Amino acid sequence: MAEQSKQKEKLLKEALGTDPETNEVNLSPEKIADPINKDLKNRYQGLMEEEELDTLKILESNEIIKELDSGKPISEIDVDQLVVDSPFEKILGIFSSNTLNLNREFPSISSLIISPIPVALLTLVSGIIFIKKKDAIFWYLLGEDGLLEQITEKLGLAKPKVSDTSIFLHNRNLETAKIFAKSAKSVDNTKLSKDEFLLFAKIKFCLEDDREEYEGIKESISLFKSAMKAQKSYVIISELESAGQGIKQKEFYDYAERTLENFDDSETFKEQINKKIIEILPQVKTEEGKEKLRTYATEILNLSEDIFSVQLFCVFKKQELKDFLVLKSINENITNLQETDVVSLKALTCLVMANYDDFEALGDIIDVKGKKSNPDTYAKIIQYIALGERHKNSYGQFEQLINVMRQWYPIYQKIKDIREEYPRENYRQPKDFIKPIPGIDLYNKYRNYLTDQNTGSHYVDFGEEMESATT
Repeated sequence: MAEQSKQKEKLLKEALGTDPETNEVNLSPEKIADPINKDLKNRYQGLMEEEELDTLKILESNEIIKELDSGKPISEIDVDQLVVDSPFEKILGIFSSNTLNLNREFPSISSLIISPIPVALLTLVSGIIFIKKKDAIFWYLLGEDGLLEQITEKLGLAKPKVSDTSIFLHNRNLETAKIFAKSAKSVDNTKLSKDEFLLFAKIKFCLEDDREEYEGIKESISLFKSAMKAQKSYVIISELESAGQGIKQKEFYDYAERTLENFDDSETFKEQINKKIIEILPQVKTEEGKEKLRTYATEILNLSEDIFSVQLFCVFKKQELKDFLVLKSINENITNLQETDVVSLKALTCLVMANYDDFEALGDIIDVKGKKSNPDTYAKIIQYIALGERHKNSYGQFEQLINVMRQWYPIYQKIKDIREEYPRENYRQPKDFIKPIPGIDLYNKYRNYLTDQNTGSHYVDFGEEMESATT
């Protein structure tokens, strides 16, 4: 036995050399691993970057130790032929150098030995963490059909694959979601995320659904907008009429007023006015006179689109100006509102209280009666009107964004359903299954903005309510 130990020590010194300080056999992991490291570098040359290749160092296996024990020089050991008999010891796993009693204080990433399956599966995963940042290498080792899956599949331990049909449907929907997401992002801008605009959007949704504290005032707001339209048209037309008029101008003004008093519908009125303006314009001598006629015709045609506006305008033309003066006063108050006043319902309520006689008279015009006739109702009405004036252009963009997201949502749900049908813990998911769904960031942003944080209720339906109604 003593003779065999001496022979082993001699062979090791011959193969590995000695430590200069101790004169003992050099059992450093790097020294023992040289033959295997050289083989690995040849195999992975070009597949990995040089600095990563240098980190891929491995300790020799127990089989090498057995060969050394038998007296074979290390130079004659063929690494590729080191195959153990048990099929459960065919997977490479990572051990620390302490496993081989190499007396190193810290484990080395470069120590690899032949090991049983449970340890191998765990240690193989931990061992390749350092190259996970390289996507191609990561998926080569741990992907759906990566090295680990191929090994476990041969041993009958692999998880089932996702069906080809499901992968096809998933990826097709993923591409469709990408198209909708790109379209939505082209419409989205910072204005749509501002608090004042979002307040307007929430109020508008509440009015459309006739819910919460805005219940029952949608029609009154519509009548108020029509009344304001009549008031503004009356101001413009009165100024044109009082600015001097020739014979042909007066003929057209009188004709328009008579036609408006016998108003039946907007289309008939437009035909009558257009026919008359074509007849009169060539007979007006000055360009200034022609321009006044065109302005008058444009304003009266715009007015004719709203029957309630026409009715109020006719009342004003008869010099019954009580309602006109009320509307004029309220319009001036709205125009003078500051941005901080518009978002504060409390500030608007104070404004209403200070001018309550005008608002009570407004209630008669726009049908705000009974319990609804109170400062809080009028404050909400003027808040909505003021915000609408500020954001009428932006809201068109917002509607476009919401419409695109409503087309996106069913696609998103299909992708989500497929992923949930094949969870990662039970199936070998393809790489595309872990990609973020295009558009999800935009959806989450506006879903959060347009959700009541106290009640959890949504101000806008992207398709969730329709989905829940069918399930």
